[in-house]
Amino acid sequence: MAKVYFTYFKKYATLLAKKQTTEVAGKDHVLTATDEKKGKNPLFSLGTRLELLNELEAPALVPHAYKGPPLPYESLFRSLIFTLVDNACREYLFLGDFFLQKAKSLMELFHQVFSKTLANILVRTANLLSVSKCLLLFKVHRIFQFLDCDRRRHSI
Repeated sequence: MAKVYFTYFKKYATLLAKKQTTEVAGKDHVLTATDEKKGKNPLFSLGTRLELLNELEAPALVPHAYKGPPLPYESLFRSLIFTLVDNACREYLFLGDFFLQKAKSLMELFHQVFSKTLANILVRTANLLSVSKCLLLFKVHRIFQFLDCDRRRHSI
């Protein structure tokens, strides 16, 4: 099963990367509020990326079916992490129910299944460029943690 998840997420991340905007920093991209007021949206400002926080539980992006404009890295990251968290939670619960494992042995089994996939995701997401991107992605991660805790509490 580890190979299936590794291959699935590697392919999914590759297809998502093809949907990323190719916008790069130029000489007119600076960290100032004045540029946003003039109607420009600098690459290193939050701009419309902050709206991502309102749509965290939106369905994951299906790359081969998406025909819209290129998306910012944060939207693609949200979709990747949403899919990863969803699959990891389901696999964890399945392993516990199917193999009747508890706590420590269940975590060891889960790591056997998901460790290569998680390592691959970490390598792919290591190319964060700006502080605003890092902070926004950290916020997305924290919200997913709280949602996961809330789901666990309601499933007991």
